Amino acid sequence: MSLQKAFQDCPHFNSCSCNNCPLSTIKYDSIPGDPETKCQLSKNKRKKIAAKYNLANKGLTRSEITAKKRWDNQSDERKKQIIKNLEKSPLRQK
Repeated sequence: MSLQKAFQDCPHFNSCSCNNCPLSTIKYDSIPGDPETKCQLSKNKRKKIAAKYNLANKGLTRSEITAKKRWDNQSDERKKQIIKNLEKSPLRQK
């Protein structure tokens, strides 16, 4: 499968002009004042398309990749503590 085809599978392909498409293998720098710098497709849909094309970044944005690396570098004990604190959060819906 062509890597170029991955971003063409996005349902927003015909109307999107995001310079940092997480489904593209080519990365461009954002232009100051660019109104479309963020991908509008949900992470789950991006991940499904990326899996189909075996993309290295798995359809994640730069900030999502950074957050995943930060999480993966936490000890198991620290992860448990973070999850426990999140479960106690008053913002958590029940």
